[in-house]
Amino acid sequence: LLMLPPIPNYPTLRSCCMRHPAKALLLYLLLLLIITPPLAAAMSAPAATCTSFDAAAPGVLTLMKSEVSSLTYWLFKPSSWTQAAKSPVMLFLHGAGGVNNPDNIRGQSITRMLDTDAEYAARCRHIVVMPVARSRGWPQHSASVLALLDEILAASGADVDRVAVAGQSMGGNGCWDLASRFPERFCCAVPVCGYLERSSAEIPAAFNLAAFDVMPVWAFHGADDSVVDVGLSDVVVDALKERGAPVKYTRYAEGLSPPCVTKAKDLVGHGSYELAFKEEGLWEWIEEQRSHRGWSI
Repeated sequence: LLMLPPIPNYPTLRSCCMRHPAKALLLYLLLLLIITPPLAAAMSAPAATCTSFDAAAPGVLTLMKSEVSSLTYWLFKPSSWTQAAKSPVMLFLHGAGGVNNPDNIRGQSITRMLDTDAEYAARCRHIVVMPVARSRGWPQHSASVLALLDEILAASGADVDRVAVAGQSMGGNGCWDLASRFPERFCCAVPVCGYLERSSAEIPAAFNLAAFDVMPVWAFHGADDSVVDVGLSDVVVDALKERGAPVKYTRYAEGLSPPCVTKAKDLVGHGSYELAFKEEGLWEWIEEQRSHRGWSI
């Protein structure tokens, strides 16, 4: 409860309040309306940002600020992490709702699971890096994202051959993009409700399908997705299967609705990431993958 200060001992003010209690109550209610929103915002704000990987506590979600790329990002350091452990890494790219909005990212998908589900977090052996985009679209952030990734790899002693890239919605597009342009950097890709181009189900001529000839993919999408049509994943998966690429595809009949959106009914089926990152065997499959550094297309 919010404790308001007592009425100051000023004769005129006290006398006014005594003579007009209804007006005094109205004044207090107006004060509540003025001071409650900023107070609530301050109480719900993300944890204080830090810049040192070593300063982030294992087993909890920490909001960080990159000293190299200047990106803000959420970091999960597994409880099993040590400098000598050579932990695997997941780079996770959020959807459009998370642009400049760390709270949105924290409230859904893998970030929420790591933050609120102690059992899920305890099972996770990956260092999970979740950058916050400054604007819509991940391709224009690729240089900053890779700089952040290098910063984490250098500071953590992680296994550079076990770096997975994943993303949902806009981040699914970013996942396809990064993996196709920098295949030597990643051991596997996990695009969820993603796409190559929102306006077309055709494979763009510039998209590097050959990047996935040796890089495993496990794609996810909800058949009832009302935001990103499932056909935009179907077409990529079908093209990769035709090449004989190592691709898995989980196509949910119902993809759920996002948990942290006020009008979730308008985003029916788009929350397939709430299923994907709990999919049985996903983390084990990711841990089995290794990158193919030095190969050329």
